[in-house]
Amino acid sequence: MMLLDLFAVIAAAVLSVRGAPALTQDPQAAERPTAGVFVATDLNWGGDTLWIPDASNGSCIVLPAPFYQGTSSFGPDKGIACSLWYHDDCDSRNPSFGPLRTPGVSTQADWSNATYNPNSIDNNGIAPNSWDKQVTAFNCWNVGEDGLHID
Repeated sequence: MMLLDLFAVIAAAVLSVRGAPALTQDPQAAERPTAGVFVATDLNWGGDTLWIPDASNGSCIVLPAPFYQGTSSFGPDKGIACSLWYHDDCDSRNPSFGPLRTPGVSTQADWSNATYNPNSIDNNGIAPNSWDKQVTAFNCWNVGEDGLHID
């Protein structure tokens, strides 16, 4: 019995250090109360991780450290789509990546095959194939099964 108690204490300590629930290879595997996004600092959902809830209302959300220009995996929950931004204001005149739907991006190939907004007035040195660890902010909205925006 004492060994089981020790295991529970160690498991709780490990999970609290990471700041997020344990992650499988599929960030969509966890049931969540509201639609949000899962971010990680390393490719393939590694490194520091964070789930950001209530992300589907269209608001521009600036990523906190260490995810601000440090995100290598980004996964919207089912039912939402997101645009990723190089500027904190999510302004359509600035470089954007997306829209993304589940499962999101988690490999170098995903980041290299960006849907890039070439109509931005200032690309700030961001080339279409270099979005890994460049994202500063994102905004998401609800979508139907067909991918179209719904309110």
